[in-house]
Amino acid sequence: MPSVGSTGTASHLHVEQQKTGAKLAIPLSLRCEMLDITLAQVIKRCRDRVVSPWLLHHVTSSGNVKASDQVGENSLSVSFKLAIDSTGISVEDGKTMPTFHEQRSLSERLYEEQGINTQQLLGHSSDKMTAQYHNDRGLDWVKVKV
Repeated sequence: MPSVGSTGTASHLHVEQQKTGAKLAIPLSLRCEMLDITLAQVIKRCRDRVVSPWLLHHVTSSGNVKASDQVGENSLSVSFKLAIDSTGISVEDGKTMPTFHEQRSLSERLYEEQGINTQQLLGHSSDKMTAQYHNDRGLDWVKVKV
């Protein structure tokens, strides 16, 4: 359950991971150089007219869901697919849009290039797990040495 709070003098996003229970305090100043955006800026973009403790939350009430409720995993996946479909971006035959796991893997590689300890950032207890995220699955260019 992510929450924005303060640890010492620096502001952080506090995240308790569902799978492992790992507790992370990620500085809001964390910047993705490739996108030229900080975590604080991303969080600000998640805020809207609905007061909610969740970064990703419903903005309207419908059925059993009320405005400000956390967006569930299934809802998030369906909404993500609808958003991608609405862009009109075509996908090559036989290929699919990137999954959330693939986006997390790309993020790991980008932050690692910046010198960030991605094992800590991803909340992994072993470097073996982080190495799995670092694998680009053969999508990067192979540089031929001459």
